Order: sequence, then C-alpha cells, then structure tokens
Amino acid sequence: MDAEAAIRVVHSAAGSGGVLIAIDEVGLQYVNELYALPKTCTKDNYAAPDKSIQEKLFLCEKYREPLNPQMIRKGTVLIAEQTKGIFLRRSFLLPSGRLVVPYAVNSFDMARDGVVEIEKVRITDGPNRDLEGWIDTSLLTRLCCPSL
Repeated sequence: MDAEAAIRVVHSAAGSGGVLIAIDEVGLQYVNELYALPKTCTKDNYAAPDKSIQEKLFLCEKYREPLNPQMIRKGTVLIAEQTKGIFLRRSFLLPSGRLVVPYAVNSFDMARDGVVEIEKVRITDGPNRDLEGWIDTSLLTRLCCPSL
C-alpha cells in the first residue's frame, strides 16, 4: 500500500463534536494548545513505584473535552466525526506553530516540548470537501485504500 493513497477517517471520541483542522499558522498554534500531551507525561512519573498501571496509562492521555462553537477560532474549521480524507503528509507541530520533520523523540519528549504529531489531509466528503489542513494524528483512523 502506498502511504500517500491512505484514507483517513476523523475519529476522536463519542459525543466530542468532531475535531478541529488547522488551515493556517494561527490555527496550527491553537491546535497545538488543544492537543499537546499533558506535562504529566514524564519518564519519572511513569517510573514512579507508587502509581498503578491504570494511573500510569493516564499520564500521557490527552484530555479531550467535547468541542463547542466557542472553541472554533481563526485558522481552524470543525470537521465532523466520520469525515473521510486523503493523507498528504505527516509532520510534527511545535508550540510556535512551526512544522518540523523529522522529530526523532518519544512521547515523553513530545510532552516536555509541547509537540503534536499531525497529518495534512484533504477532506473528500461532507461540506468541507477539498479543504486541506492539519489534524492531530491520534484523531484519525487509517483505512487502507478502498476507492472514494
């Protein structure tokens, strides 16, 4: 399978209201604010002997509050759950809104640095058809190659 031909489906969480796609630098900065890993995601916290496995699993869990209209800001567009798109490329988003590739670190380093792994997609259905922008990779499900 050719990675550039992979289909992506928006999938954040039940009742979340969808996800935000960043369409410019201002939107990228805001998406970073919303979707960066929590600062509790550290090697020291994860290695602490006084934490249960369940507690450790939540250290690097991104908190997802349901989106509401007030959360949509300049540079972002709300994309509904189950919207399909085509993968264009992958990058890492710094808090400044700058995109970098490669970024060879682990989740703990990403949390420390405030970095979000994102993918550029072109929406292929719904009211935002042909819109291109950046979505947090963890909010996309990968499908292999059926025709659109």
